[in-house]
Amino acid sequence: MSQSEAVFLLTTFTNMATSREAHDRDFIEAVTLEVYEVSFITNQTRDFSSKTGRDLLGTLCGFHPFIISVLLRKVSETIETVGKVCVYMFSGLPVHVWHPCSSDMDLIRSWLLKTDLTSPQHQLARYVLKNMNWGCDESGESSQLFLDRSWHRAVSVMLVEVSALRLPLRPGGIAHENFAADASFLQQVTQIATSSYNRLMQQNHEQTLYDWLWEVALQLRLHETDLPAPVMGFRQQTHPIDRTLEGKNT
Repeated sequence: MSQSEAVFLLTTFTNMATSREAHDRDFIEAVTLEVYEVSFITNQTRDFSSKTGRDLLGTLCGFHPFIISVLLRKVSETIETVGKVCVYMFSGLPVHVWHPCSSDMDLIRSWLLKTDLTSPQHQLARYVLKNMNWGCDESGESSQLFLDRSWHRAVSVMLVEVSALRLPLRPGGIAHENFAADASFLQQVTQIATSSYNRLMQQNHEQTLYDWLWEVALQLRLHETDLPAPVMGFRQQTHPIDRTLEGKNT
């Protein structure tokens, strides 16, 4: 298949998928996986179709945001082949319109805790969390958060885990030696990969992670005063002094 033919077919399939309603999920997923396969996995086509594929997947996700979950799982299955290109691919997706599910966040958490700081999985997990919409609904309704408040809390706990276990020398960090007496617990929580970089390079990677943790943490709406007014649930109440004055005036 020539380059022009491949691009034409991918574009045609994408247009068909964007014209479908969300209930036609099987067809939309099939098209998405085909575009991903041709653009980022198949040796004969990925060199010339990765940019086109990224643009088409971005269009698909704009119409059907749930596709981002499909791609996240597919990247996990094919990470050995797609490598760091997965970050390039996701940089073209509208992550800010995505509503994740629990399995998506479990996968991201696993990558953050278990993979090397320089691995494609770790970089992708950081990119996704940083670029999700932690603010208000972009539809013009500024009265509610785009993502449920429970996600803000869950991610804040995740950040504490990452900080404690991946940055053991930072304040609040947990030295790996502390788990020596209970290796099974360490295996459940994290599997720290042995870095091939020298200590100086490792410190640079840890500083990058430290900066990222703060960037994401500052986006989360954890305090009552960070929430849009209706979400805060303030009720108009008459102050006791006002009620006293009203009684005297009557």
